[in-house]
Amino acid sequence: MNGVTKGDFVAFLAWVAEKGLLPANTAQARKATANKVLGALDPEDLVDVTKLDVEHAMMRFTNKLGKNYTPDSLRTYRSRLESALADFKAYRANPIGFRPSGRSRNHMSDVVEKSGDKGKGARIKTQRPFVAEESATVGSPVPMGSIVPIQVRDNLIIQVGPVPFDFTPSEAKRVANVILALAAG
Repeated sequence: MNGVTKGDFVAFLAWVAEKGLLPANTAQARKATANKVLGALDPEDLVDVTKLDVEHAMMRFTNKLGKNYTPDSLRTYRSRLESALADFKAYRANPIGFRPSGRSRNHMSDVVEKSGDKGKGARIKTQRPFVAEESATVGSPVPMGSIVPIQVRDNLIIQVGPVPFDFTPSEAKRVANVILALAAG
C-alpha cells in the first residue's frame, strides 16, 4: 500500500476490513462503492486517487450509470467515497497513528456473550468491562494496536485490546496476571 493508484486504494480498503478497523459491512460497502464509482473514470484519472475530485467523479458516475440509482443512493455513494478517501489519505500521512473515520464502535465489542434462544435465533449481549485507562502525558501518541478476540467458551468471546504492536513479554505477563485475578476460583 505504498502507492496512490486505484489498486492501492482498493487494497487499503480490503486491509481495513481484514484488520477489523471498521465494521465488516462498512468496509465492504466502501470498497464496493470505490470500485463502482472509480470504474466510471478513465485510467489516467486513477493514477493518484488522493488528488481525485469527488464532485467530478460522482458527476461522471451519475452521467454514465446514474439512471440505475436513486438520488439517496448516489448521496450515500458520495459519502462512502469521501470517507474512504479521507481514511486513505490519513493512512498515507501517518500509517502508525491511523484511526479510520466513521461511526465509532464505542468499545461495544469488549465483551460479547452469545445466548441461544431456541426458536428466536441467537441474541448478542454486550457488556462493557472495567478498563483501566493508561495515564498519558500531553502530546503523547495515541496508543495503537490490535484487538484480539479470544473464545473462552462456546458462548463467550472476549476481546482484549488494543494490544500495542510493540507489546513486550513482561507487559503480556502483567495483563495475564490481571486476567487471572479476575477469575472466579
